[in-house]
Amino acid sequence: MKRTMKKIILLSLITTTINLTAFSQDFLGNGTYAYGKVENSLSNKVLVIFKSIDPTDQSSILENIEDYGVETVSYFDYFLPGVSYEENEINSFLDSMNIGSIFVIKFEGANSSNNYLSNSFYNSLTNTIFTIGKSYKTVDNVKLNFEIFNRSNNLKRPVAVLIAEGTNNWGVAGSTSGTTYRTIKKVIKTLDKEGAFPNSEKSQYGDDIGDFLNR
Repeated sequence: MKRTMKKIILLSLITTTINLTAFSQDFLGNGTYAYGKVENSLSNKVLVIFKSIDPTDQSSILENIEDYGVETVSYFDYFLPGVSYEENEINSFLDSMNIGSIFVIKFEGANSSNNYLSNSFYNSLTNTIFTIGKSYKTVDNVKLNFEIFNRSNNLKRPVAVLIAEGTNNWGVAGSTSGTTYRTIKKVIKTLDKEGAFPNSEKSQYGDDIGDFLNR
């Protein structure tokens, strides 16, 4: 009995090790790390789901993705935000639109710094110096998560996950939405370099098909 238990534990450890090493971490540059299989993961028609991304930037991001040889469909052009839909509704939509891949772009948060700016003035009449100052906050960096689903596994689990961090290089003139937008464009360009878009002419998780909606 003890030997049998030892064998079960050993097999469990081996299986866990295999699962962990199968999805190794790859650094793609631009502060981006990838897990899973990026190559050929975004093709034909792609459903794009934005999570906490500035609505004014979404159409431009869709256009940017289409520059790499795919057709995009925005999830929120067909579904209302904050509303739960049945799995059969989602399946029917994916089939009717001939969706080949799903690309989830999620804003995870931002780090900022508190700063203080001051100016000193000399009053010759009173022979005194006085200082005027104000405090302000600047965005340091933003964090984003990207998940890619495709037909190779019936859209049930991500085939690739990317974690990216973008730095604000504009100082006080930079914003959270602006840094997020520039970071997304860099990640899309990096995906192209890694072969995610097979038609390009330029250079964890749930079990259900609708799980990508709950992230």
